[in-house]
Amino acid sequence: MTESETARRSNELSCLVALRDAGELTITELMVATGLSRPTADGIARVLEEGGAIGSAIRPAQGAGRPARVYRFTADELTAGLEIGRSTVRAVVADRAGVVIDRREIPRREPTSDADLESTAAVLDDLEGVIDAVVGDRELAGIGLALPGIIAEQRVSLSRVLPALNTFDVASALEERTGAPVRIGNDVKLAGLGEARVGAGRAASSMLLVWLGRRVSTSVVMDGIVLQGAHGLAGEITAAVGTEWTQGSVYGAWTWPGGLGALETGQRAVDGDDSARAALEDYLGDIARPLARLTAMIDPHLVVISGVLSESPAPIAPMLAEALAERLTVPIVPEVAVADHGRYSSAIGALVTAYDEPAISGLARWTLPPPTEALLRAARTETEREEQMMPVTEDQHHSSPEGGEHGCPP
Repeated sequence: MTESETARRSNELSCLVALRDAGELTITELMVATGLSRPTADGIARVLEEGGAIGSAIRPAQGAGRPARVYRFTADELTAGLEIGRSTVRAVVADRAGVVIDRREIPRREPTSDADLESTAAVLDDLEGVIDAVVGDRELAGIGLALPGIIAEQRVSLSRVLPALNTFDVASALEERTGAPVRIGNDVKLAGLGEARVGAGRAASSMLLVWLGRRVSTSVVMDGIVLQGAHGLAGEITAAVGTEWTQGSVYGAWTWPGGLGALETGQRAVDGDDSARAALEDYLGDIARPLARLTAMIDPHLVVISGVLSESPAPIAPMLAEALAERLTVPIVPEVAVADHGRYSSAIGALVTAYDEPAISGLARWTLPPPTEALLRAARTETEREEQMMPVTEDQHHSSPEGGEHGCPP
């Protein structure tokens, strides 16, 4: 590519991002937003419109003024962030401008057997089902998919939650079914990406995300980049034999007293139930032991609690911060916060990774950065449509890359 072609592509990208983030602009407004001259801005707008990336319309005159042509980013195609585990499928869908259209949690279909539930066909059927529910007949430009397991070279190399996916090329199989490009990633690492880019960790240069539910896992994000490691194990402290998250876990699955779930335990603690408060303190104290070691190793600015427990009414962030302080030998404790996106952190991260994929239909020529501001606006203003949401499932599948089984012998 010549120097002039590189400059033109850069100017095109600047105009696209300005239009995407603003909604619509006149040529004069586009000049101000990009710093380009009028002839350059006008010429680029024509090229982008001919390529279908933007459209235009005449804005009626205000008073004695002349009508003005306004240009709009073509945001019709949708991008989806999906997440699937053993019991639940979640989806977050946004248009090309990054405006969240819908998000949904759907239980996986009733299996006839464990083998049926874990089969590749069942996984693909359930993913296609949630896509149909949230996308319908609209065009899908790209998909990000969060999966429980170790991910290497866009394949699941090891998953004990969905073992049928081991070595299976699920991305290509889903692409064949949907006709949209697919990018996959580990669910908890994508949760870290989502919270770092457009969530609680967006202002932190380094972040440690800990997924808390009946199972536990972590991911590490530095300068907006998720640490993967040579084999996808970065941040997985319990990959070492003899290291476990909780004393009361069996294969990583925590059992709350009285058969309660995490959210109900938290609510009872807030309501003054001493036994529920003690259960939360015991749980967070157990979590804090290995988490303190990991915190000391990477020294993050922020620890973000995600997963079902992040939606608890109990003050779990200050409780975990106190437990960490008690287990560190220095008076330096990172800030602890709950995730902005709760149980949807992984699906949001999958959505972000889909926006990172340059092969999204219609924008392959221009590799746009993810629409961070639009997603942030959606996170700040979206009102839950409870009638479309299923109840939170306590049996969260999130865990270490091998399904929460690292270092937790029966």
